Amino acid sequence: MNQINPVESESLQNLLKQFEIGPSDWHSLLVGDGSATTWEHSAGWSSVLIQKHVPGRKPFYGGMSCGTNNVAELMAVLHPLMYIANNQKELPVGGHHVHVITDSSYVANGLEHDNPVWISGLGKNRELWMALYALRRKGIIPHPHHIIRDTLELNRVAHDLANESRRSMDLIIPDQDRIMKSNAV
Repeated sequence: MNQINPVESESLQNLLKQFEIGPSDWHSLLVGDGSATTWEHSAGWSSVLIQKHVPGRKPFYGGMSCGTNNVAELMAVLHPLMYIANNQKELPVGGHHVHVITDSSYVANGLEHDNPVWISGLGKNRELWMALYALRRKGIIPHPHHIIRDTLELNRVAHDLANESRRSMDLIIPDQDRIMKSNAV
Protein backbone atom coordinates (compact mmCIF):
# COMPACT_ATOMS: atom_id res chain seq x y z
CA MET A 1 0.00 0.00 0.00
CA ASN A 2 1.32 3.46 -0.89
CA GLN A 3 2.09 5.85 1.93
CA ILE A 4 -0.76 8.39 1.83
CA ASN A 5 -0.41 11.51 3.95
CA PRO A 6 -3.40 13.87 3.73
CA VAL A 7 -1.74 16.31 6.12
CA GLU A 8 0.91 17.49 3.66
CA SER A 9 -0.89 19.03 0.70
CA GLU A 10 -2.08 22.30 -0.72
CA SER A 11 -2.01 25.15 1.73
CA LEU A 12 -5.35 26.23 3.13
CA GLN A 13 -4.77 29.77 1.89
CA ASN A 14 -4.25 28.56 -1.68
CA LEU A 15 -7.41 26.42 -1.59
CA LEU A 16 -9.50 29.32 -0.30
CA LYS A 17 -8.05 31.65 -2.93
CA GLN A 18 -8.44 29.14 -5.79
CA PHE A 19 -12.14 28.63 -5.03
CA GLU A 20 -12.77 32.28 -4.11
CA ILE A 21 -13.91 31.42 -0.59
CA GLY A 22 -13.83 34.41 1.73
CA PRO A 23 -12.82 34.20 5.40
CA SER A 24 -16.42 34.38 6.63
CA ASP A 25 -17.84 32.12 3.88
CA TRP A 26 -16.81 28.76 5.30
CA HIS A 27 -16.56 26.53 8.34
CA SER A 28 -15.20 23.41 6.60
CA LEU A 29 -13.61 22.34 3.31
CA LEU A 30 -14.07 18.83 2.03
CA VAL A 31 -12.17 17.17 -0.82
CA GLY A 32 -13.39 13.68 -1.68
CA ASP A 33 -13.45 10.93 -4.26
CA GLY A 34 -15.09 7.57 -4.86
CA SER A 35 -13.91 4.44 -6.61
CA ALA A 36 -16.18 1.74 -8.07
CA THR A 37 -17.67 0.39 -11.26
CA THR A 38 -20.95 -1.54 -10.94
CA TRP A 39 -23.05 -3.20 -8.25
CA GLU A 40 -21.22 -6.46 -9.03
CA HIS A 41 -17.91 -5.12 -7.65
CA SER A 42 -16.56 -3.51 -4.50
CA ALA A 43 -16.62 0.25 -3.87
CA GLY A 44 -14.44 2.60 -1.84
CA TRP A 45 -14.43 6.27 -0.92
CA SER A 46 -12.21 8.78 0.78
CA SER A 47 -12.21 12.43 1.70
CA VAL A 48 -10.15 14.95 3.59
CA LEU A 49 -11.91 17.38 5.91
CA ILE A 50 -10.40 20.73 6.87
CA GLN A 51 -12.26 22.57 9.61
CA LYS A 52 -11.67 26.25 10.25
CA HIS A 53 -11.47 25.95 14.03
CA VAL A 54 -9.92 22.48 14.32
CA PRO A 55 -6.18 22.02 13.71
CA GLY A 56 -5.03 19.56 11.08
CA ARG A 57 -6.83 17.63 8.40
CA LYS A 58 -9.03 14.63 9.08
CA PRO A 59 -9.16 11.75 6.59
CA PHE A 60 -12.32 9.69 6.07
CA TYR A 61 -12.45 6.47 4.09
CA GLY A 62 -14.42 3.29 3.78
CA GLY A 63 -15.52 0.52 1.53
CA MET A 64 -18.46 -1.67 0.62
CA SER A 65 -18.62 -5.14 -0.83
CA CYS A 66 -20.53 -3.72 -3.80
CA GLY A 67 -21.58 -0.34 -5.15
CA THR A 68 -21.47 2.01 -8.11
CA ASN A 69 -19.09 4.90 -8.62
CA ASN A 70 -21.88 7.40 -7.92
CA VAL A 71 -22.63 5.67 -4.59
CA ALA A 72 -18.94 5.84 -3.67
CA GLU A 73 -18.74 9.52 -4.67
CA LEU A 74 -21.79 10.28 -2.49
CA MET A 75 -20.32 8.38 0.47
CA ALA A 76 -17.16 10.49 0.23
CA VAL A 77 -19.39 13.50 1.02
CA LEU A 78 -21.96 11.91 3.32
CA HIS A 79 -19.47 10.27 5.72
CA PRO A 80 -17.68 13.48 6.82
CA LEU A 81 -20.88 15.55 6.83
CA MET A 82 -22.39 13.02 9.25
CA TYR A 83 -19.26 13.40 11.36
CA ILE A 84 -19.71 17.19 11.46
CA ALA A 85 -23.41 16.91 12.33
CA ASN A 86 -22.76 14.44 15.15
CA ASN A 87 -19.57 15.89 16.63
CA GLN A 88 -20.25 19.60 16.77
CA LYS A 89 -21.87 20.79 20.00
CA GLU A 90 -23.96 23.35 18.19
CA LEU A 91 -24.01 24.58 14.63
CA PRO A 92 -23.29 28.24 13.93
CA VAL A 93 -26.21 30.61 13.44
CA GLY A 94 -26.97 30.49 9.71
CA GLY A 95 -25.63 26.94 9.40
CA HIS A 96 -22.30 25.19 9.03
CA HIS A 97 -21.00 26.03 5.55
CA VAL A 98 -19.02 23.21 3.96
CA HIS A 99 -17.31 23.76 0.61
CA VAL A 100 -17.30 20.37 -1.14
CA ILE A 101 -14.58 19.98 -3.76
CA THR A 102 -15.25 16.98 -6.00
CA ASP A 103 -14.33 15.63 -9.42
CA SER A 104 -17.83 14.12 -9.68
CA SER A 105 -20.20 16.23 -11.74
CA TYR A 106 -23.00 13.95 -10.45
CA VAL A 107 -22.29 15.00 -6.85
CA ALA A 108 -21.54 18.65 -7.64
CA ASN A 109 -24.75 19.04 -9.66
CA GLY A 110 -26.85 17.16 -7.12
CA LEU A 111 -25.60 19.27 -4.22
CA GLU A 112 -26.98 22.32 -6.01
CA HIS A 113 -30.49 21.01 -5.26
CA ASP A 114 -32.08 21.79 -1.90
CA ASN A 115 -35.43 20.38 -2.82
CA PRO A 116 -37.13 17.21 -1.55
CA VAL A 117 -39.30 17.10 -4.67
CA TRP A 118 -36.14 16.78 -6.81
CA ILE A 119 -34.91 13.99 -4.53
CA SER A 120 -38.24 12.13 -4.64
CA GLY A 121 -38.04 12.08 -8.44
CA LEU A 122 -34.70 10.30 -8.45
CA GLY A 123 -34.63 6.69 -9.50
CA LYS A 124 -31.16 5.84 -8.19
CA ASN A 125 -29.36 6.62 -4.94
CA ARG A 126 -32.42 8.39 -3.56
CA GLU A 127 -31.70 7.18 -0.03
CA LEU A 128 -28.23 8.75 0.01
CA TRP A 129 -29.56 12.03 -1.39
CA MET A 130 -32.27 11.99 1.28
CA ALA A 131 -29.59 11.60 3.96
CA LEU A 132 -27.76 14.61 2.51
CA TYR A 133 -31.02 16.56 2.52
CA ALA A 134 -31.60 15.59 6.17
CA LEU A 135 -28.15 16.99 7.00
CA ARG A 136 -29.15 20.24 5.29
CA ARG A 137 -32.21 20.38 7.53
CA LYS A 138 -29.89 20.02 10.52
CA GLY A 139 -27.92 23.06 9.32
CA ILE A 140 -25.09 21.54 7.27
CA ILE A 141 -24.96 23.66 4.10
CA PRO A 142 -22.87 22.21 1.25
CA HIS A 143 -21.38 24.47 -1.43
CA PRO A 144 -20.18 22.29 -4.33
CA HIS A 145 -17.12 22.99 -6.46
CA HIS A 146 -16.53 20.73 -9.47
CA ILE A 147 -12.91 20.13 -10.49
CA ILE A 148 -11.18 18.06 -13.12
CA ARG A 149 -9.68 14.90 -11.61
CA ASP A 150 -6.12 15.22 -10.33
CA THR A 151 -5.99 19.02 -10.52
CA LEU A 152 -5.56 19.17 -6.72
CA GLU A 153 -3.10 17.18 -4.68
CA LEU A 154 -5.81 16.54 -2.06
CA ASN A 155 -8.05 15.10 -4.78
CA ARG A 156 -5.21 12.75 -5.78
CA VAL A 157 -4.79 11.73 -2.11
CA ALA A 158 -8.54 11.06 -1.81
CA HIS A 159 -8.52 9.17 -5.13
CA ASP A 160 -5.64 6.93 -4.06
CA LEU A 161 -7.14 6.18 -0.66
CA ALA A 162 -10.57 5.48 -2.23
CA ASN A 163 -8.88 2.94 -4.53
CA GLU A 164 -7.06 1.35 -1.58
CA SER A 165 -10.36 1.17 0.35
CA ARG A 166 -12.08 -0.49 -2.60
CA ARG A 167 -9.25 -3.00 -3.06
CA SER A 168 -9.26 -3.80 0.67
CA MET A 169 -12.83 -5.06 0.33
CA ASP A 170 -11.58 -7.77 -2.01
CA LEU A 171 -8.98 -8.83 0.58
CA ILE A 172 -11.53 -9.33 3.36
CA ILE A 173 -13.08 -12.37 1.70
CA PRO A 174 -10.69 -13.48 -1.05
CA ASP A 175 -12.96 -16.36 -2.05
CA GLN A 176 -16.11 -14.21 -1.99
CA ASP A 177 -17.32 -15.30 -5.43
CA ARG A 178 -16.79 -19.01 -4.69
CA ILE A 179 -18.51 -18.74 -1.30
CA MET A 180 -21.49 -16.81 -2.64
CA LYS A 181 -22.03 -19.17 -5.58
CA SER A 182 -21.92 -22.24 -3.33
CA ASN A 183 -25.16 -24.17 -2.81
CA ALA A 184 -24.16 -25.04 0.75
CA VAL A 185 -26.12 -23.33 3.50
